[in-house]
Amino acid sequence: MPETQSFDSSFSSSRASSDELEEFRRRLMTLLSPYRGKVGFGNLRYEEREWGGDDGKVTSFAIVYETPGGSTNQITVTHGEDKGFALLNGDPPEETYFSSVDEVLKAVEEAVRQIPHRRIEKLKATVKQWVESGKSLHELLQEINRLVRSEFKGGSITHQELKMAIQYCIQLSSETRG
Repeated sequence: MPETQSFDSSFSSSRASSDELEEFRRRLMTLLSPYRGKVGFGNLRYEEREWGGDDGKVTSFAIVYETPGGSTNQITVTHGEDKGFALLNGDPPEETYFSSVDEVLKAVEEAVRQIPHRRIEKLKATVKQWVESGKSLHELLQEINRLVRSEFKGGSITHQELKMAIQYCIQLSSETRG
């Protein structure tokens, strides 16, 4: 009789992990839905991969987006049968472990909501680099115009980002000339 109990326990643990993973997958799709494909969120998209290892099956969810100019960034959630959920995010990347679907989804939502801020910071750093390289205001505005017209959806910029970039160009340009 103990062998059967052991088998059932192992089976239900694996089943619970599978149910948890399916719940995460379903809720992640719902969470990402309003942001997917939007320029302000870097043409956000998602990829899922699964592989087996010494520790059992691992599933990876890559939430991919671009910053202005086309630099690709990623928020990664992994789920291991033995280790639960882990989130890899940030610059430099930090790995955080979570014990529940609710906790990891809350962290993913916070990371996704930070994407517009990260895009603005990247845009400001790019503009500052252009100014420091000696570009004139006219050349700065030409560079920004290239970003607006970018065919690479996530690498282009929104109207709000455009407005901020122009204001920042003018500010930095006047500071370096003033």
